[in-house]
Amino acid sequence: MKISPLPQSPNLTVDELTQQIKDALTSIPLFFNFRVRGEIEGLKRHSSGHAYFTLLGQNSRVACVLFRSNAASVVAWPKDGDEVFVEGRLDVYGARGSYQVYATRLLPLGAGAQSRAKEELRAALEKEGLFDPRYKRPLPYYPARVAIVSSSSAAGLQDVIKV
Repeated sequence: MKISPLPQSPNLTVDELTQQIKDALTSIPLFFNFRVRGEIEGLKRHSSGHAYFTLLGQNSRVACVLFRSNAASVVAWPKDGDEVFVEGRLDVYGARGSYQVYATRLLPLGAGAQSRAKEELRAALEKEGLFDPRYKRPLPYYPARVAIVSSSSAAGLQDVIKV
């Protein structure tokens, strides 16, 4: 039995097909910047600073990557099973021929996640010695000096000088 291709169907390479899918997905404005809610699974933070994880829904999952430049802003890392909002964009990773979310932010959901984030931040600041009572000084009633960090043409600076 000989199978011949349909006359109207194009012959594509795998690379061409993947590029067509990528072009179709990345042309939809909704996928440029969105927020998706799901449960973290398999979070792996690599020595490069990048983080890889899967975001689970009730019946589906999507692979996610958070690059080092965005990972630096994560105060408290979620754990497997935590529910989060992931902000990012959708794109196709050609080497695997799969779509994934390129995350820019991780936002923990629920009181437990917020409480843990606060506690981890407090522990990090405490480790730096920022809560050490030896460094605390009372504020003067009338300050002797005031420093302003601003550009010389800023309206706020001019207000301070005039007032």
